Amino acid sequence: KKASEILKAELEALGYKTTIEKFSSPRTFSWTYFVIYLGFFISFLSAIFFPAVGLVIFILALVIFFGEQSSVFAPLTRGLFAQAQSQNIIAEPEDEAPSPIRIWLVAHYDTSKTSLAFAPNTVRFLRPLFLVSLALLGLGLFMMVIELIFSGKGGIFPKIILSICAVYFLYMAVMMLERELR
Repeated sequence: KKASEILKAELEALGYKTTIEKFSSPRTFSWTYFVIYLGFFISFLSAIFFPAVGLVIFILALVIFFGEQSSVFAPLTRGLFAQAQSQNIIAEPEDEAPSPIRIWLVAHYDTSKTSLAFAPNTVRFLRPLFLVSLALLGLGLFMMVIELIFSGKGGIFPKIILSICAVYFLYMAVMMLERELR
């Protein structure tokens, strides 16, 4: 709230007419991703011993992941997770003369908690880690299919890869938990 007041005052000092647009949004995304990452961890771990069970859990976690990424499950998560008030600041020039030039300032000035993942020295790794996550999801799924095809007798290599995938997603779940417990 205080950040929006500071931004509003700065924009008004620059000569803009401002309006505040209030809305509700989830207080945090960490719990949603904790559940997703934990689901992937459990799927990869179980696939080492029971590939079919791991695959079913993987598909469930993947559906939740895509639902979160696409906001398909937004109505559901509103009921499951605490909501908070947020606001957009809309700034328009004082003079009503239409201008062909528009500037959009977009920021999540009120959403991020501090944590190891969002520290100034590590936040630059968020996109590469997201891409690593996607690569490991694909690789882990491929190893599960190998284990299914060979009835769990695909050798040690698929089990090592599944173990690496499991450890990675456990780490990601712990990062989300650390963010909330900080």
